[in-house]
Amino acid sequence: MEAECTTCDDSSGAADDAKQPEVWCLCHANQTGHTGFRMIITSFFRASMSNAGTSATAARSRTATPDA
Repeated sequence: MEAECTTCDDSSGAADDAKQPEVWCLCHANQTGHTGFRMIITSFFRASMSNAGTSATAARSRTATPDA
């Protein structure tokens, strides 16, 4: 997760949790008077095939699991 100021495009930098970017927003607002922020959340997805064949059966048996 990351926060960006919508007034000056300054950024909190990426963090693993929401607390650091939220605190950054509050500090940035206090220092600059800017009040608009964009939260950027990136999620990852990894897909794998359970059967490496090229048949229609293989295509239907694909599985997908979210990357933690």
